[in-house]
Amino acid sequence: MKTILSIVIFTFLSFDVSEDIINALKYNKYQDLYRFLDEKVIIRILEKEDLLSKEQCAANLSAFFEKNPIKSFTLMQNTALSAHAQFIYGTIDTGNNKYKISILIKKSYIVQFRIDYFD
Repeated sequence: MKTILSIVIFTFLSFDVSEDIINALKYNKYQDLYRFLDEKVIIRILEKEDLLSKEQCAANLSAFFEKNPIKSFTLMQNTALSAHAQFIYGTIDTGNNKYKISILIKKSYIVQFRIDYFD
């Protein structure tokens, strides 16, 4: 019974995290994403991909979003992959360009963040 209760509680916490992440993108509050970054994050911004520390990832996201302020975010998919993993996919419109955003969350932390051109 404790195991089932733990899974249910964790599932609700994960959805709360994903809602916070989605709202950060919707309302151009990308700085709110930083508290969810894991200690190491696989980050891809356009054609450049790397495994970076939390601080380096935050700096790269800041540089991108300062040059490309989010005008709108459209959620395409928010899927629980397991009790400990979740995937968010959507698009952002910056006024000049549209980008695909995909985020992998494990245990309430962003472990992968990708920004690609929208085809």
